[in-house]
Amino acid sequence: MLFMPGAVAAILKTGRRGAAVRAALGGALAVPVALAGPQAGLAGTHAAGAGWVPQTTPAPAGTTAAGLGSVSCTAADACMAIGGTLTKNGEDPSFGDAWNGTAWTPQLITQPPTSDLFGVSCASAVSCMAVGRTSPQAPLAESWNGTSWSAQSVPLPGGGNSATLTGVSCTSPARCVAVGVDGPLTTPVSESWNGTTWTPHTVTLPNSMTGEFLGVSCRSYRSCTAVGTISTSTGFGPMAASWNGRSWTVQNVPSPSGVLTDAPLNAVSCPSATDCMAVGIAGTGRGGPTLAEQWNGTAWTIVSTPRLGGANASTGLESVSCPRASRCTAVGFRTVKRKTRLLAEQWNGTRWTVGAPVLPANAKTSGFGGVSCLAKVGCIAVGGYDTRSSNGIPLAERHS
Repeated sequence: MLFMPGAVAAILKTGRRGAAVRAALGGALAVPVALAGPQAGLAGTHAAGAGWVPQTTPAPAGTTAAGLGSVSCTAADACMAIGGTLTKNGEDPSFGDAWNGTAWTPQLITQPPTSDLFGVSCASAVSCMAVGRTSPQAPLAESWNGTSWSAQSVPLPGGGNSATLTGVSCTSPARCVAVGVDGPLTTPVSESWNGTTWTPHTVTLPNSMTGEFLGVSCRSYRSCTAVGTISTSTGFGPMAASWNGRSWTVQNVPSPSGVLTDAPLNAVSCPSATDCMAVGIAGTGRGGPTLAEQWNGTAWTIVSTPRLGGANASTGLESVSCPRASRCTAVGFRTVKRKTRLLAEQWNGTRWTVGAPVLPANAKTSGFGGVSCLAKVGCIAVGGYDTRSSNGIPLAERHS
């Protein structure tokens, strides 16, 4: 899922519920100004001894603001991140940012000229799929062949005239499942890729409920788990559903106690069929912990996460990656006294602990939008930050 602090929050738009959740991150949206340089603030104000090390992340040429919101790694020297930009001529194209083990190389995605990409999944260094939407809100998929991006034809799900794809998971270059929301109907949607075409699938919610998918994790084409949010009697609660290659089955997911408004699951990672970890936000503005729920092959249960800040704190996890059941890293944001900062939490199979990512020097607001971990080489998290003089600077940090 995408979000960015400050000015970039205005251009990286998500579905209806996702946008509401991320409102806590934006604050007062500032008018974009010129970037202070591609490496602005990378010195950091915290020591990197805790394991998080910032990387140089230049913005695409010709942009006035940029931020990264999702990342997928297939090797220590092969990651692809995607994000959004503002340009001097007022357009807001998406961009891809490729990591080769030494440097990040950004590339604007100019077709279509205005787009939002929210999720990316790579099967290899030369095969990635990113999904999102074009204006006015048609589903979008972009494929990466190791050299360039190409827009694909994505049919609208039946019964709707607009849709947004919010997440994607690829198990091979010819097998991907994307999820999202049908705008007018506010119902979850999914589409599958067979290497040649995208095929939409129907998702039916019980009792005429509304909701949306926000993230998905597949172990094979016939075994996926999607998470998001679903309407309840008091607001919107967490949702999960399983895919068997033919249809989606909505699962029972417990809601955090005391939450009366929003409690979405933003992302999920499944290292096996009997173990998934999903993360999100346990309500807004209540000083509570972040939200994590675990699937054991039979049922979802809420997993305790650290309580951060005081009564006016706002915290949320935007992405999670689990190379194995006993090791997950989740990233997002924490806002205390109107100051939004990077947040990272680690799972060791028993409990969640708060990490210590490096806060960019002079950062006014900052946050992570995506993380990808490999079993033996650590994690890369991406996001963005603002300073008092510059809005929308991309960032990436590596955790070993």
